Amino acid sequence: MANPGKEHCKALKWILRYLHGTRDYGLVFGGQPRGFGEQSKMCEGLSPLEGFVDANYAGDLNTRRSTTGHLFCIYGGPVSWRSILQPITALSTIEVEYIGITEATKKALYLEG
Repeated sequence: MANPGKEHCKALKWILRYLHGTRDYGLVFGGQPRGFGEQSKMCEGLSPLEGFVDANYAGDLNTRRSTTGHLFCIYGGPVSWRSILQPITALSTIEVEYIGITEATKKALYLEG
């Protein structure tokens, strides 16, 4: 900012008030993932990592390319997310889904690392 004005100072004050008022907020990781009962033996040894992935087919009207997105949470807290335009033009809906699942699987393997 080479030339800050009144609006910049006003925005800065708003940000500082917000940060001051929320200084005790934070993300807490721990416990068990949602839906896992303490008595459930079936869930023993499962990863606390939870992932979601979705894709749309040819959503970009100019290039007909598709968008893929994923979100990963550990114990319910988001740790990784991404939404990108796929680098190729897919020929079918299932191809779009496979590309999205492949990218999300690579990220999941990295996070499990």
